[in-house]
Amino acid sequence: MPVTREELLNKLGQIQEQAQMTLDELPMRLAKDRLRLIVGLTKYLATAVNMGPHEPPPIESSSPDAPRPRY
Repeated sequence: MPVTREELLNKLGQIQEQAQMTLDELPMRLAKDRLRLIVGLTKYLATAVNMGPHEPPPIESSSPDAPRPRY
């Protein structure tokens, strides 16, 4: 069953919210790196869904110590 754009964006928002809450609470470095990646990916996907199929999403600036997504 296909998912609507609105449903997808809502689920991405939930993932981002939960990852951000966990990131704010965890002291472990490795877990934080992985959660930063999850937050970044959900932001990227939400932006991509909101844009047309032929428009590339904008590149967000991030802190120098933030991990870079691997494509």
